[in-house]
Amino acid sequence: MAATPSLFPLLGVRQRLGRVFTEDEAKPGAPARVVVLSNALWQTRFGADPHVVGRTVNLSGTSYEVIGVMPPEFVFPGNPSLWEPLAPSATLSRGETQRAAIARALVHDPAVLLLDEPFTGLDRLAAEELGRLLGELAARGRATVLVTHDVKEGTELASDVAFMRSGRFVAFGPRGGRDAATLTAAYREAVAGG
Repeated sequence: MAATPSLFPLLGVRQRLGRVFTEDEAKPGAPARVVVLSNALWQTRFGADPHVVGRTVNLSGTSYEVIGVMPPEFVFPGNPSLWEPLAPSATLSRGETQRAAIARALVHDPAVLLLDEPFTGLDRLAAEELGRLLGELAARGRATVLVTHDVKEGTELASDVAFMRSGRFVAFGPRGGRDAATLTAAYREAVAGG
């Protein structure tokens, strides 16, 4: 599964071994191909070898360097066995890159769709189209986890709302008809405490 370098820190998860991706590893044309292994793959294919970090592995005919292993408690939708950096294309704009990433996430029709800052880089029309699409998916029963720092952009799409502070959930519950201003105030209160 391809992931941005911000995914693991945003979810507040720390690797079991090694490290996660750097921004440089997710740049177009990055020289090194790197992967982070799931705990399950590390145990089954690599015999829980504590020295797996730094090893070169061949996956589908391509060589990758193992840079990290996720902890056993890290459960991710779709149960991927490994993650590689999601590198934007050198020839696409930020908005085009974002649309391509969203299309790639949708193409396999996942049961749960995880979107990390999906509106970033989109122009107004593309953002409106994405909002409509996510609304249609929700109406058809698709579970979507939308991670955003902009409370307003996710409010209309949310059935439930969770707030994080320092990588931990500090509030979770139904949106309950609350508008963006009310949720923004609740967010500020939740992340200010403790």
